Amino acid sequence: MSQPYVLLTKLAMDKSHARKYILRKGFTFLQVRTAETGNQLALALTADDAAAVRHLRQQTGFAAPAPNLTSWFYIV
Repeated sequence: MSQPYVLLTKLAMDKSHARKYILRKGFTFLQVRTAETGNQLALALTADDAAAVRHLRQQTGFAAPAPNLTSWFYIV
């Protein structure tokens, strides 16, 4: 990995859930500014912490992100 950090969007988790989950597991965040975030502060993890979070998620059965399915509700 070329960057020393990983943005939360790269962890394939919903941002609000990811923050709570990662804090509960005892990890700490870095605050970074990148071109990807429009130079605004964004939460990030070190590459090692991101790998540990992915491993924890896989151990608990969340190996892949859930597909974003679109459904329709019809009223007749």
